[in-house]
Amino acid sequence: MIVSRFALFCSLAGSAQIKNLVIDNAYIKYPADGEDCYASAIAGTIYGNILFDNITVKNSTITGNNKVGAIFAHDGSSTQITINNCHADNCYIASEDTADGGCVGGLVGYFATGVAGKPNTISNSSVKNSTIVGINSTNSGKRANSEFIGCILTKETTELNIVDCVVAGNNF
Repeated sequence: MIVSRFALFCSLAGSAQIKNLVIDNAYIKYPADGEDCYASAIAGTIYGNILFDNITVKNSTITGNNKVGAIFAHDGSSTQITINNCHADNCYIASEDTADGGCVGGLVGYFATGVAGKPNTISNSSVKNSTIVGINSTNSGKRANSEFIGCILTKETTELNIVDCVVAGNNF
């Protein structure tokens, strides 16, 4: 299966820091070819030790096929992720033609990460006044839609801390 990634950064790997960024009025739409397309304003897939700090995605449309979120679409296999002071405001975020399930969330589409002793943290972040939707799913049993994080898959030995975050005024 071919997977395309539509985002500012197709993939982030190793140790990366994305800071102090505003994306306003972005339009990201996957090509309607039926293949998986992970879509996000910032990163398609992430691997490694990644920090997202002080990022706002606003007034934007982000659509993909399978994994879709404003900050990142898919966690490939990261060791530690920190999302601090990140916001999605007045966005339309959708996973379309989700034949194999699909995951869509306001900040993150699919969060499957974890290494013992390295907690992942989402803090001081929000999703407001946005529409988050998964449509045309032929396998709704696998679909995970959420106003904040579409799908969270962590290991027993790992931690995901969500602290001082807000979800408000969204259509779901």
